[in-house]
Amino acid sequence: MYRENNLEEANKIKIIKKILWAYDGSRESEEAFNITKYFAGLYGSDIYGIYVNTPLYYPISPNFMYYAGYIKEADNKKKILIENKFKKIKNQLSKSRINFYGKIVKGEIDDEIKKFSKSKKTDLISIGNSGKDFISRTILGSNTLKILRKSERPVLTVPNTKRSGKYKVKKILLPVDISEKNYKSLEYAIDIANKTGAHISIIYILSIPHNINEIPPNVMDEIVEGSNRELLDLLAKSKGKNKKLSISKKLIISLSPSTTILKYAKKNNFNLLVMNSHNKRNLERFFLGSVAEEVIRGSGCPVLTIRPGY
Repeated sequence: MYRENNLEEANKIKIIKKILWAYDGSRESEEAFNITKYFAGLYGSDIYGIYVNTPLYYPISPNFMYYAGYIKEADNKKKILIENKFKKIKNQLSKSRINFYGKIVKGEIDDEIKKFSKSKKTDLISIGNSGKDFISRTILGSNTLKILRKSERPVLTVPNTKRSGKYKVKKILLPVDISEKNYKSLEYAIDIANKTGAHISIIYILSIPHNINEIPPNVMDEIVEGSNRELLDLLAKSKGKNKKLSISKKLIISLSPSTTILKYAKKNNFNLLVMNSHNKRNLERFFLGSVAEEVIRGSGCPVLTIRPGY
């Protein structure tokens, strides 16, 4: 059963005073800014924008000095554009009484974001997720995945989606693994729901084993019944004294947890997924390598991932 002290933690107010927003000029990072602004408004947070200017490698050529001069000039122009953009954002957000601090740094993206987040003691990192094609999957594997793995802070990954109107959290999907007994993600889902009035759907995917035909039917029935009892217990205790919290549970038997989560989220129009980022049974083996990574790659809505130990 879910421990009582964990349930008490789940009903405590989360504090998100500082949000780091990573900008790289892409549409995805622009969309991430819109979502970041929304959460900053909810929590009264300051936003720290960062643009990482990655190292440029000059081609080996007799015209080395020509290339070097050209690249340096282009680099300076890009820096001026980013500085102007950050100034514009600062002025824009000041009208909403949201503080904004922009910074341009040089280095490797994942390392600089981690260092900046640590130095500013940010409570959340917001980054754009490029999508499902080959190039974007490569980006996810190199930068986004590295940030997710290295960050001790919750990470919000935002895809580039065509939305009509302003973003608002109305329906939260919370995939859980009841065998973990550690639902750090539940704390954030409840807090966001309390602030927005959103409905939380707790979903547990009971993965069918490959040797299911060898399992006696009565044993499988017991597994399903036991899982349902766990979910009912979690559902009842999650509400606690919070009678206004709108929350439901669902158990789905499936061969592929990630595919099922994505289909369920799309079919039911969820606009936020909240989940733990890795399996607590082996802290060095990130859950991101399987279900969570696949969900982040394929999700059509923002995904908030939290390390269970955070």
